[in-house]
Amino acid sequence: MIIGMGFLALFTLPFLLIRISNAKKERLLVAYFRELTEKNNVVISDFDCWNKRYVIGLDTNKKAVSYLRLFEKVEVFEIILLSEVKSVRGNRIYSTLTNEELIDKLELMIDLNNGRSVCLEFYNRETSNGLSEEIRLLEKWQNKLK
Repeated sequence: MIIGMGFLALFTLPFLLIRISNAKKERLLVAYFRELTEKNNVVISDFDCWNKRYVIGLDTNKKAVSYLRLFEKVEVFEIILLSEVKSVRGNRIYSTLTNEELIDKLELMIDLNNGRSVCLEFYNRETSNGLSEEIRLLEKWQNKLK
């Protein structure tokens, strides 16, 4: 029985360490996101963080949405005032591989009153390990920003 518990501990320990490491990375990303938004006088009251590289948040007082994508050395940071938003839509880009449709990208497309469009990436198959909560988050933020 003691040997069995030892094997169980050895088996679960790597998963536990990975989970702790991922949680730490997400906390650091959220702290960096808050730092960027506060430099722009935006205070985030509601946010989501996923895949250790994406954060989106809402300042309900200023009515502004902020977004951060941080991958390797590429950083995309946006602040958009909701008063400037003309329309919001979710965009799914597919590819077909051996008669099976795969989602390549999930994006939140925001069209602004000045004619400019902003694309907020929620998922990219080339840089992600797989879909988890991205579809739900895309729909949540699409509805929240309408």
